[in-house]
Amino acid sequence: MSKSKQTSYPFWLGGVGATMAACCTHPLDLAKVRMQTIHPTSGPVHPSTVSIIRMTVRETGLRSLYTGLSASVLRQMTYSLVRLGAYEKMKATLSKDGPAPGSHLLLAAMVSGALGGLAGNPADILLVRMTSDFVRPPEERYNYRNALSGFITLLREEGMQGLFRGLGTNMTRAVLMNGSQVGSYDLFKTLLLRNRIPLIDHQIEDGLLLHTISSILAGTVATTVCAPADVLRSRLMSAHGETHPVQVLTTALREEGPRFLFKGWTPAFIRLGPNTVLMFVFFEPHEMEAFHLLSRGGVKFDKRRFQGDVELFNGKKAKEPKASTSSAAPEGELPPELNFFKYAEGGAPKRKATTSEAESDPKGKKRKVDEEQEDEEPKEDDPPMPRHRVTTKGSNVPEHVETFDALRERYKLSNHLLSNLAEHGYKRPTGIQSYGIPILMEAPAISPTGTGKTLSYLLPVMSALGAPAASAKTDTGVGVRAIILAPTRELAHQIHNECLKLAQGRKWRIVLFSKATAATLKDKSVRDKVDLIISTPLRLVASLQAGHLELGNVRHIVLDEADRMLDAEFLDQVQEVIAACTHPDVQKAVFSATLPANAEKIAMSMLRNPIRVVVGLKDTPLPLIAQSLTYVADDQSKLPTLLQYLSQPYNPPVLIFVSSQPRATSLAEELVINGIPNVDCLHAGMTKKEREDAVSRMRRGESWVMVSTEVMARGMDFKGVREVINYDFPQSVQSYVHRIGRTGRAGREGKAITYFTDLDAPFLKTIANVILQSGSTVPEWILKLPKPSKMKRKQMGKVKRAEAVNNARRIGRMDAIKKRQVFESVISARSIVLTPHGRDMIAGSKRRKEKEQQRKERLAAAPAPSADGEDGGS
Repeated sequence: MSKSKQTSYPFWLGGVGATMAACCTHPLDLAKVRMQTIHPTSGPVHPSTVSIIRMTVRETGLRSLYTGLSASVLRQMTYSLVRLGAYEKMKATLSKDGPAPGSHLLLAAMVSGALGGLAGNPADILLVRMTSDFVRPPEERYNYRNALSGFITLLREEGMQGLFRGLGTNMTRAVLMNGSQVGSYDLFKTLLLRNRIPLIDHQIEDGLLLHTISSILAGTVATTVCAPADVLRSRLMSAHGETHPVQVLTTALREEGPRFLFKGWTPAFIRLGPNTVLMFVFFEPHEMEAFHLLSRGGVKFDKRRFQGDVELFNGKKAKEPKASTSSAAPEGELPPELNFFKYAEGGAPKRKATTSEAESDPKGKKRKVDEEQEDEEPKEDDPPMPRHRVTTKGSNVPEHVETFDALRERYKLSNHLLSNLAEHGYKRPTGIQSYGIPILMEAPAISPTGTGKTLSYLLPVMSALGAPAASAKTDTGVGVRAIILAPTRELAHQIHNECLKLAQGRKWRIVLFSKATAATLKDKSVRDKVDLIISTPLRLVASLQAGHLELGNVRHIVLDEADRMLDAEFLDQVQEVIAACTHPDVQKAVFSATLPANAEKIAMSMLRNPIRVVVGLKDTPLPLIAQSLTYVADDQSKLPTLLQYLSQPYNPPVLIFVSSQPRATSLAEELVINGIPNVDCLHAGMTKKEREDAVSRMRRGESWVMVSTEVMARGMDFKGVREVINYDFPQSVQSYVHRIGRTGRAGREGKAITYFTDLDAPFLKTIANVILQSGSTVPEWILKLPKPSKMKRKQMGKVKRAEAVNNARRIGRMDAIKKRQVFESVISARSIVLTPHGRDMIAGSKRRKEKEQQRKERLAAAPAPSADGEDGGS
């Protein structure tokens, strides 16, 4: 399972962010401390925030509001630096294998708060003393000019012990503060993203408003929880001489009452919200811009000179530098020299060091290379997504987007959709997604082909659904609002699963159409609450013809694997479904990895002002797939070739495609008989339960070899498939692209092998051209073959092949069947059959015996010839 990479929050970055916030909120800190430590001779025992600020400005001017700012900055660079950095490091560690439980995050926040309180205690003492001097009698003032002079004076007068005055209450306050502020901030932000506000039914988007509300709520909780410890800390740190916390607490309660425990609550509450907003909202989105400016501003970072710093931020020892020069990074990306925080994304996957390179190292560093490979192995679960060439054709084509955040800003996508995308590992749109989603959001019809198609139509469709149909607030009519058609049930089931992932947190009713759900939707009250239907065409048409389904309210209809949906098998059914979608604003979208000319012509006739998007080259597989052709003389030579290949080390799971159902079953049996482990079979002749079990085993990694027909080549997404073998030559170029497209998915490298015989030779040039266009090599003699004519290409999928892949085993089986049939016929011939009249009809063998016996009896009863007759005859 792919694991999302955790982004670390550097220690110094947190300190800088907190310092920026402190510069804005320092007057509130000053008012809070003065309210907590005010002496009875300096004013009222329980002053208000406004009165403290007015008194400060009146006595010493506006500049006095920033008294003790140097101590405040020092405090943020120690306390906030440690607590934020420690919390993010702990959070990243806890979330390494998935989202961490809330209780674990809360504990991490408390521990990091205690560490921050310990590190920032000296700065806290200086801050309290410098800001409280104004409300103390002149003889009790400390008169520190700045943080540095105060630190020196504190050490000289009180020694090292003075640096930790009030440490217990300060750490208690820090634990309560982090446990309530940092932990509740994440909690409130998650709740607001996943749920709508009850009274106004509004979904807050991820932006300044969300972070502001989360900060206010977290600040309310934090201020109330840690107010008593905060007041006691200020009293202890500002006091002269040795004092005990219990003594200070009892004296204050006796003289000032319980209100003492919440002195300074108002400025503390006002301060926590802006502080958190400035720290987490303003600085976090711009943390990468600092590095971008460094990379573009002529600053050179020497990784060899500052190797210790690189190792510190990487968290592991730097690898041996390679003798290669760095190239300039593309626009918008970090150069490798500055990518020591692992923020930069994109680009093609890096090749691992090969064995030959390790063996050629004169210093014998093969073990080091192996360790690098082991370190890099987990990264294969989440490789960078490659960028492909994308072309568009049509009028009024919208501008493409590079990130999901750009989609949110442009089209106001709901936050729960983007949150679900991030939760399931979607980081950046693929080529088809960055172009197809904006077109679907703005245009009435689209015909894209390429990769990442499912999300390209699911995200716009689900964004347009709005409120669930069952909600009284929807104004989109009654009935189903979106339909997705797929050629196979397996593909429909896969699309349904992706829909459920995106719909988490919403109450949309998404139906995978089947016999059971069709019976349920006969009830109009149930049918009207359905938002989205995913189905195969035949099942949907049957319900339409029976009058159990109405599609007049459908606003979006999507045809996935359109080259199959628009062929003769499904065309009439698809046209009937489209004709039933009578809404004037219905949006039709056609998606396919390939689109032949005849299917494209039909698609264009269905669409209105269509826009065509092509990723890469038309009818060409991805360049990440290493393709090759293997010659086998005849059909009987394929099995030994395949067994020889599987006897060598290979990368499971492997998909093997054949041309018919009997051949799929026969090949799977042969592989099992020859000892190949974990072999499965998948074709349309299997029952629904058998197909679902086979697909499930494949997804769980229990199947190492899957033998399949074309049913598997249609949109099924198995990200772990490393190799595809075309045991039987593909029936067309589109069939070839669909087959090998099961590997090399999501940016991973793949391998495809195609067997061809003498019968396939006339069509070899067609497939060779496809392989050449995608970047793989083709033998020169194949390229010199004549190009097949149009009539010849039509015969490409009509090559007759035996039902058994091993004729020798088939002969033995036929002999056994023939002997069994003879045996059964003999047994049936000897049986006695009763006539309607009750007479026993004797079997033919007995009748023949009786006739033979009667003939012998007649011969015995006949008179013997006389001797006279014999003599007379001579």
